[in-house]
Amino acid sequence: MRFSVSLSHHDLARAQRSDEGAAEPRGEATGAAVDRLVGLVQAAEAGGADAVWVSEDPEGWDAFAILTLLAARTSRIRLGTGVTNPLLRHPNLIAASLSTLDVVSSGRAFLGIGRGEPAWYRNGIGVDVPAQPLDGLRRTVELLHAWWTPPHRVQPTLPLPDDTVFPVRNWERTIIPWPGRTGSPPIVIAAAGPKALRLAGEIADGVLFNDLASDAYLGDAIATVRASAAAAGRDPAAIRFTYATRVLLTEDPGPELLRRRSTLALINALPGMDRQLAGAGFDIPPLVAAIRAILGSEAARERVGGFPDLRRDGRLARAANLVPPALVDELSVVGPAAHVRHRLAVLAGLGIDEVFVQLPPVGERYDNIGRRLDELRMLS
Repeated sequence: MRFSVSLSHHDLARAQRSDEGAAEPRGEATGAAVDRLVGLVQAAEAGGADAVWVSEDPEGWDAFAILTLLAARTSRIRLGTGVTNPLLRHPNLIAASLSTLDVVSSGRAFLGIGRGEPAWYRNGIGVDVPAQPLDGLRRTVELLHAWWTPPHRVQPTLPLPDDTVFPVRNWERTIIPWPGRTGSPPIVIAAAGPKALRLAGEIADGVLFNDLASDAYLGDAIATVRASAAAAGRDPAAIRFTYATRVLLTEDPGPELLRRRSTLALINALPGMDRQLAGAGFDIPPLVAAIRAILGSEAARERVGGFPDLRRDGRLARAANLVPPALVDELSVVGPAAHVRHRLAVLAGLGIDEVFVQLPPVGERYDNIGRRLDELRMLS
């Protein structure tokens, strides 16, 4: 089992709000937040973490800017998006950003990519969303492979069908991934539904599963990916599976499990994401319906929406209160050594290759990440 870390923009956003509300804003909290995220990743690298995954939500930071900062301050840890999408970034920009990151990091970059939440991009940002968003994901990977292998050009296939997503023709890229690497940067697809899972099996090097998924779902999803890979003539054993659970070794799991109820409510407010709760042993459909009723997620999604809208006015806290703590416990890898050892063994048996380590909250020391990683490696 490999252990990695994941960063989101939320701590930085909170620091900016703090600075913005100060009587004499000087950016001190924001600067401290940037220093802290660099320190976190440096400590994780020193402790032997495999990779850092940097999220990219449509209202948040530029993941590649953060990754480039981290590349300059580290030397070994792998660096990737967790995840971006072709609605936020055109494939040509993805190719440029990932290739540049790979060059400045001497071949440590990987691409985590998903389809994005189509309604937010269409209604909120005004992006022209494909009728079938997965077509955009497939086409993006196709273009990246063309640009990342000699002659680094999308060949002039004319005429293209009228419904071609990203109708790129005869376009060459001059900045390519690090020449010293073997093969192209790995492409990891964030997948949840059966169509995305089958697509990942056909074209991806790895699959990223969202946090708080049931064992039954993960087992079925991995089987779907592997079957699709085999049908496409690929080696199913070559595909890596990352589960974005945040592993925490603690004798007092209660407070952390209560905090994760908000994460479960937020994830499963999104269309189709409740499928990852299948087989968890709870009455899931009415729970998800009640969460969505409080968050108003369907209406918000079609109007404009976005994650800030789902967190507004205390609605997320009310929705989180509906989530049974026992459900979060079942779906998490949080607790004392014996429990964590068992859960890691179950995940490894399902085929999971990589998980995330829980990072300390703001205000707590982070130089003990290496100890956390050592303890988890001893248990796995």
